[in-house]
Amino acid sequence: MGTTTSVEPVIAFLNRDGHDSFRYITLGFGSELSKVSTYTSAGSVDGDYNSARLLPEMTHYGSAQLTNAKFYGSAGMASLRAMLVHANRYGLKYVFVHDPYYEPLLTFVGWRKIETFNNGEITAWSKEDIPPAHRIESDSVPAPWQGLLWEYCQSG
Repeated sequence: MGTTTSVEPVIAFLNRDGHDSFRYITLGFGSELSKVSTYTSAGSVDGDYNSARLLPEMTHYGSAQLTNAKFYGSAGMASLRAMLVHANRYGLKYVFVHDPYYEPLLTFVGWRKIETFNNGEITAWSKEDIPPAHRIESDSVPAPWQGLLWEYCQSG
């Protein structure tokens, strides 16, 4: 059985100095993605769910999790690249990398390494001039009345 990655330094980073005013993603974290999102108040544009993939950078390419983008081939990497390029739309300021495969892409699209954790096992990347995260509006989110209608139809 493989060893798990200690994500406590990532959680501590996100929970200090106002870093939770911004969004983040993890790359190469696998199931540890859930642990980070559970123990920090910072938001992410990625997650362990498929039904909530409503951002155009996700839906346009048909990939699932950004944290495992390389496993979705060119669609996964295109989705990740689009998200990194449009980071300012979502307040995405931090990327935590547990797989050096992703580092050339980060460098290419203008991100810079700012910190390392666990003796270099995890690197933190940031992009300048990213505004704090704000509520993401989407035409794909159903109106509240549609949720009520769905519940009504399911109970009938």
